[in-house]
Amino acid sequence: MVSKILPNLRELRVSECDLLDINISPLFDSFCNTSSSLTILDISSNMLTSSTFKWLFNFTSNLKELYLSNNKFVLSSLSLMNFHSLLILDLSHNKLTPIEAQDNFIFNFTTKYQKLYLRNCSLSDRNIPLPSASNSKLLSDLVSLDISFNMLKSSVIFHWLFNFITNLHRLHLSNNLLQGHIPDNFGNTMNSLEYLNLSNNELQGEIPTSFENHLSDHIPKCLHNFSVMAAISMSMTMIDNVSHNYHNNITSSRYDYYISLMWKDVEDVFKNPELLLKSIDLSGNNLTREVPKEIGSLFGLVSLSLSRNNLSGEIMYDIGNLKSLEFLDLSRNRFCGEIPNSLAHIDSLSVMDLSHNNLIGEIPIGTQLQSFGAYSYEGNLDLCGKPPEKPAQKMMFHHAPYALGDTRATMDGTKDRDPARVS
Repeated sequence: MVSKILPNLRELRVSECDLLDINISPLFDSFCNTSSSLTILDISSNMLTSSTFKWLFNFTSNLKELYLSNNKFVLSSLSLMNFHSLLILDLSHNKLTPIEAQDNFIFNFTTKYQKLYLRNCSLSDRNIPLPSASNSKLLSDLVSLDISFNMLKSSVIFHWLFNFITNLHRLHLSNNLLQGHIPDNFGNTMNSLEYLNLSNNELQGEIPTSFENHLSDHIPKCLHNFSVMAAISMSMTMIDNVSHNYHNNITSSRYDYYISLMWKDVEDVFKNPELLLKSIDLSGNNLTREVPKEIGSLFGLVSLSLSRNNLSGEIMYDIGNLKSLEFLDLSRNRFCGEIPNSLAHIDSLSVMDLSHNNLIGEIPIGTQLQSFGAYSYEGNLDLCGKPPEKPAQKMMFHHAPYALGDTRATMDGTKDRDPARVS
C-alpha cells in the first residue's frame, strides 16, 4: 500500500491522468484512516464520479487542500465533517444539484476555508451554499471566493456576502445572470476586497458611492490617489446616473499581472517587473462627461481603454506624461478638439485607436502617430492629415491577473475594422 511505502507523504497530485473510479479506489484504500501526514490531495481533471467522492468521507482529517475540479461529480449534499483542517477546496466544473432539505443548504461549513472555488458548478439561487447562522463565523477567514460561470440571478447574493464573508480579498461573480442593484453599503462592508469581477451579468442602476475605485456616469478625479494602480475591469455592465464622493486613503496590494495583446496577428505580453502593472479598462459602459486630467498623473499606466462610452470634451492635453503607455483606445466616444501634440511623444505607444469621435484639425507630426494606419483615425470627419494606409486588423485585448493561486480571470474585447481614409 502507498501509505506504508511512503508513510510521510504530505502532498499527492494525480491530476490529468484520465483516472476512472476503478483506478483510484485502491489508492483511497491505502490512505483512508491511515495516513496522518497527507495535507494536499489533487485529483482534479480526471473522469471520477460521485462514487469516488464517497471515499473522501473517510479520508484523513489532516487534509488542508483538496482539489476536485473538472471531474464528473454530481452532488446534492456535501458533508465534509471530517475535514476540520481544510483550508482550500476546489470543486469547480462539477455539478452541484438542488436538494429538498429544509433551508436548501448543500454545505455543512465545519471548517475555516481560506479559498473556495465553485466555478461552473450549476449553482442557482436555490442551491447556493449558505452557512447557517451558527456557522457564519467559519467563513471569516475566507479570502478568495469564485462562484463565476453559474446561474445566479438575485442580487441577494451581495447581502449574503457582506453578512457572512467580510474579509474577502478576491471575489469572482462574473458570467452569472445577476440582476438588480448592487447594495449601497457593499463597498463599505467589503473593505478588504482587492479584486472584484462582475462582468457579463445583467446588473443595472447605480454603482454604490462606497466603490471608491469604480466609475459611474463620469470618471472621478480621485484616480490620481492610486499610487500603485491595480487593474479595474467593469466592462459590459449597465451603469448609469450616479454621482460620487470619494475618499483619499485608497491602498492596494501587490499581485503579478500581465497584459496579452493580439495585434496584427502578433501577440505581445506587456509586463512591469518593478511595479504592479497598471491598466484601466472601462470600455462598453455608459460613462459620460470629460476624462479628468488627474489620469495624467498615473505615470506608470501601460494600458488605457475607454472605448464605447459617451465621454466628451477634449483629450487631456498632458496625455504625453504617460510615458509608459503602450495601449490607448478612446474610440467610439464624443471626444472633440484637436489631438494633443504631446501624444506624439509617447515612444512606447504601439497600439492606438481614436476612431469615431469628433476630433478636428491636423494629426500631430511625430514618428509614433504617423506609424498608425487610417483605421486608428477614421470616423472623425473634420480630422485632416494623411497617415499611412494600412489594412484593417483584428484587435483582441486580454487582461489576466494571477493571484492567490486561483483560476485565471480574463476580460476580452474584440473589434473588427475596415480600412478607411482620413480626409
